[in-house]
Amino acid sequence: MTRTPALGRRNKVRKLFIGNVSYEANEDDLRKLCREIGPIVRFNLVPTRGIAFCTYEDEVDAARAIDDLNKRLYMGRRLVVEEARDAGQR
Repeated sequence: MTRTPALGRRNKVRKLFIGNVSYEANEDDLRKLCREIGPIVRFNLVPTRGIAFCTYEDEVDAARAIDDLNKRLYMGRRLVVEEARDAGQR
C-alpha cells in the first residue's frame, strides 16, 4: 500500500479545516464532497466565513481528504484543506 504524503506527516488527525469555501456553497453539497473520501462523524459549515470543519471516522480518510481535496476547484474557488488546529494554536 502506498502511503499518502499527508498520512506520512500526520498521526491520528481526524478533524479538518476547509477554507476558501464559496459563499454560495450549501452544507449538504459540501458534506457530500467530503463523504466521497470516507465516512464522516461531524460536519459544520460556517457560510458567513467561508469555512467548514469535517471530522472523519478515521485518520486514514482524513489524510486522504487533505491530499485529494486541498487545492481542488469547487464552485469556482480552490479549497484549502488542512488539519484543524485548536484555538490555542492559531
